[in-house]
Amino acid sequence: MFQRMLVWGLVLGGGGLLAWFGLIGREKFLYEQMELYRQPEPMDPREIHYVPTPPPVVAKMLAMANLSGSDIVLDLGCGDGRLVIEAAKQFGCRGRGYDIDPELIELCEQNAREAGVEHLVDFYIQDIYEVDISDATVVMLYLLPEMNLRLLPQLQSMADTARVITHDFELPGVQIVEEAKVQNDTGPNYMHISHRIFLYHAPFLFDLDYQPEGKKMIEAVEYVLQRRVLTRNEPTEKSEVERSAGEPTNADGGS
Repeated sequence: MFQRMLVWGLVLGGGGLLAWFGLIGREKFLYEQMELYRQPEPMDPREIHYVPTPPPVVAKMLAMANLSGSDIVLDLGCGDGRLVIEAAKQFGCRGRGYDIDPELIELCEQNAREAGVEHLVDFYIQDIYEVDISDATVVMLYLLPEMNLRLLPQLQSMADTARVITHDFELPGVQIVEEAKVQNDTGPNYMHISHRIFLYHAPFLFDLDYQPEGKKMIEAVEYVLQRRVLTRNEPTEKSEVERSAGEPTNADGGS
């Protein structure tokens, strides 16, 4: 009797058990993703975990860039190359992507061939803080805020018509021209989240009144001030960061 009850209980409860295990699987995935970002960050400030940009966000970033066939689009930390590849497909512009992961660069080249735009785009294994971007008209970024800020000396080498578009994370201390929100409805339900996109126009002047928070951001501000970036004002009050900007630091990206 007990055995028959157990069998029927398993049969009738099977759907619930499957749903329960499905929920556990989803929660396990989310937990693993959160743990990935809770792990101690590497000492090398160039490194960041690869997270693909959802298609709706790619489309909005390209739209906000106001691209034409004469543009040269760069993606610093290019992942699988989808931004420059899509820009080449839709607008015929040339593009370059840079990443320090050789496997990702190999994937970029494969994706470019499959999209038929390998004659328009190039990908390089290179430290993004050592790239000459002075010929670029558009730069795409999906990096942490302090990493974005460390690129400011290079961004200021671009022409006066240049644009920078960042995904989710701002370019700290630089005036935002346009901000948009995009809802991602692709992929599993738990990936349906809102993304922010920020547009900036050259000359990307740094606000000396910007108050950084946290050790990494303070070091990033020191880094750009030591490189004499262009600013749009005089500080209303000399900050601790500015006072220490002339002192030696080991915050150089790639050190």
